[in-house]
Amino acid sequence: MLSPRNTAGIDETSRFVRALVNDTESNVLNLRNGFASLLRAQERMRAKGNKLSNVMKVFAERETPGVKSCLTATAEGIAEVEKLRKEMQDRIDVKCREPLGMYASICDGVLDDLKVREVAIRKEQEKQSALDRIQVRDSGNRTKLSQGQIELSGANHEANTSSLALTDTVERFELKKVNDIRTCLSEFMYSQMQFHAKSLEIMTDLMALVNATDFDNDVDDVCDRIRPAPPKEQRRPSMAPRI
Repeated sequence: MLSPRNTAGIDETSRFVRALVNDTESNVLNLRNGFASLLRAQERMRAKGNKLSNVMKVFAERETPGVKSCLTATAEGIAEVEKLRKEMQDRIDVKCREPLGMYASICDGVLDDLKVREVAIRKEQEKQSALDRIQVRDSGNRTKLSQGQIELSGANHEANTSSLALTDTVERFELKKVNDIRTCLSEFMYSQMQFHAKSLEIMTDLMALVNATDFDNDVDDVCDRIRPAPPKEQRRPSMAPRI
């Protein structure tokens, strides 16, 4: 509920609503910038991951079978992880960062309603002061009293209407803010969980491949290629039989 309508009440209500709106606008902007910074860092990580994948592919080209198989599979796995990272980035950008961008106009709308209320209450106070002066200085003039009362009644109605409108605006503003934050956090956590869960599956399979590979065979293969061949046995020349 908004505070009662008096001079102190106007100031208190204005300070409260302005602080609420300004804090929200500032914090939402910081949150949006935080998501943008995270997405830029993820993009840099994705580029480095793809670069590492390419390095492994080149490394594997002239390696022994076991090493080649592991490097190639790991390179493909990293590339797949980076595709998942891109999907995560796109989801966070659309579901978390972009919706926060409209809060500047939303906050301006609330402040506009606050200004309308303040104008209406100032008008109400001015009409009340005018009527009070008439009652003190010209209490016998029924025409002026009646006119003053009519104007005050209209100002009262306008102030009541603007106060109810502001209350409704602030309530809708708070509901939207709470729902947006809840949706934003839920989508962020889901995107992270989905990315890490699928990445873990890929890395688990790669770990199993590395553990199952017999690298000793690769060492033997290299050694076999450079090990000198055993010397051939020389046959003794056969002696021709004497006649």
